[in-house]
Amino acid sequence: MVDFEVSIIRERPKADGTSVVKFQWRDKESTPPATEVPFKWPAGKPVHLRIERNDDENKPLGRVYLDSQLIASDIPFPRSTANYFLLGVSASGQTGRTCSLSFDNVRVVRKTAQ
Repeated sequence: MVDFEVSIIRERPKADGTSVVKFQWRDKESTPPATEVPFKWPAGKPVHLRIERNDDENKPLGRVYLDSQLIASDIPFPRSTANYFLLGVSASGQTGRTCSLSFDNVRVVRKTAQ
């Protein structure tokens, strides 16, 4: 069972080589609709994804960045999380088409209040 999920959806490139990027989150109770975000993601260009969660245990909120550009904020994160995170990736498209994906410099940083 998934307690909480953040999704970045990149659609097939348009004629100008850029893709529409959508953001969506869901938890146990709700799944708000995906929203288009103002981020130009040219085909063949890697991007950095950053997901942050604040340190407020009473009202934890998150932010999502693509290449240092804030694309979503004030995401209601779960009040408590397990001691681990699962990172999943999926790709869908036409049969026979290929997808290239790589992970580089993955870090989980935990900051605590002083």
